[in-house]
Amino acid sequence: EEPPCKPATTTLPQGCAAVGAELKTLWSFFTVLTFCVLVVKGVFEAIPHTVFGNLILFLQLAGVDNGKVVAVMTAHFLAAAAGVGLGGRVGDCLAGRIGVGGRPLTSQLSLAFNVPLTCGMLLGGAPNSGNFWLYLVLVTLRGLLGTWTNCGTNYPIVTHIVPALSRTRVMAWGTAIEDSIAAAVGPILLAQLAERAFGYDFGAAKGRRPRSAADDISSAEALGKALATTICIPMILAFALTSLLYWSYPRDIRKLQQQQQQEQEL
Repeated sequence: EEPPCKPATTTLPQGCAAVGAELKTLWSFFTVLTFCVLVVKGVFEAIPHTVFGNLILFLQLAGVDNGKVVAVMTAHFLAAAAGVGLGGRVGDCLAGRIGVGGRPLTSQLSLAFNVPLTCGMLLGGAPNSGNFWLYLVLVTLRGLLGTWTNCGTNYPIVTHIVPALSRTRVMAWGTAIEDSIAAAVGPILLAQLAERAFGYDFGAAKGRRPRSAADDISSAEALGKALATTICIPMILAFALTSLLYWSYPRDIRKLQQQQQQEQEL
């Protein structure tokens, strides 16, 4: 059940005063430990989203027909849409059964599913067109099981740790910070890992040098390793950070309830 929300009774500031008030509100969010954990965790969870589109190039280099590449990506997006709803349902069920610990558990389950499915898809075998059905099945399962963190954990938690009138702002600020940092870091990290650590040849990929089928497979292997690293390591870090929520989330709920009770007494 959503926490109660009372309508605002004060006049909203204008101009520079509004900017100052918003920055003050943002600072108040950072005084809540759970919000800080969610933001750092959210950055690690958002980095894979900024690079996952490179799966298209990976599949093309592996020799998968463009029509089948479209089928794989479409399956992922449709499965992810269903997975978001499933994740919300799982989060609600776990929270109802075991209390506040159900929310962090939902996120960790999703991350635990996501990592092996991603590794299996990108590192499970030599890239080739014969792996189409493997790619299709794994990407579908990843969409269904690996998309629970926001709807099942992050959004429900963040609405319970701030005053009712700040719910939309805390979600907006959290999402903006997470996605901005992830967008700045993810693609650069992928490019550096692909070229410097795993030997991806950007010159051949851009047509600057002649390219053979063997070069494509070699590039697919390098890109697959870089993608797996850029996706899985941040998710493992997010899994570890989520463990902090078992302690901070109930603590911050109690803290907010005490503040609200003191305000009512005044």
